[in-house]
Amino acid sequence: MDDALRYAGQRVIVSGAAAGIGAAVVGILVDLGAEVHAIAAEEPAAAGVASRTACDPHDPDRIGAAVARIGSVVNALFVCDAGARSLVEAVIPHMVHGSAIAWVAEGSEADALSAFTEEQAPTLALRGIRCNGVDRGRIASTEPTPSDAPAWLLVLLNCRRAGAATGLRISGATMPARAPSEPGALTSEPLD
Repeated sequence: MDDALRYAGQRVIVSGAAAGIGAAVVGILVDLGAEVHAIAAEEPAAAGVASRTACDPHDPDRIGAAVARIGSVVNALFVCDAGARSLVEAVIPHMVHGSAIAWVAEGSEADALSAFTEEQAPTLALRGIRCNGVDRGRIASTEPTPSDAPAWLLVLLNCRRAGAATGLRISGATMPARAPSEPGALTSEPLD
């Protein structure tokens, strides 16, 4: 199935795009054919992006100017850094019906973005904009996961195929590598 996630030709903004999860999101979206605009406190080094902006996420004026340069239509916003509220508020007026916001954060930043999501998701939904997030501090695994796993989670949350998902904060306790070895329990062991 070609373009199953429907990112080809979509204009997206990724904050925190210089490193970590944000850089991984940029790489995935470029590979999926999106028009990616990278914003970070430092100059993003991502290849294949439509634009790169070095911008302090705590400076609403610079954020507003960066968003204005990107254009009047935004299909998805990926928030991968602290101080994102200014960015979210600057981008929302440019978002079209069917667009989405996905954030990843931890600690007090996750609490603030979660409160924003809970408060704004119903109003945004009336405009056809979805908003979901991942509390990175509450998601863990006892076995190593690929370094781009959190990035893929954000990409999946914002894809057009996830059109029914809004107002979510994904968080949870540590997930075991496999279920306990009890009769009938599911495990990752091969069947005999």
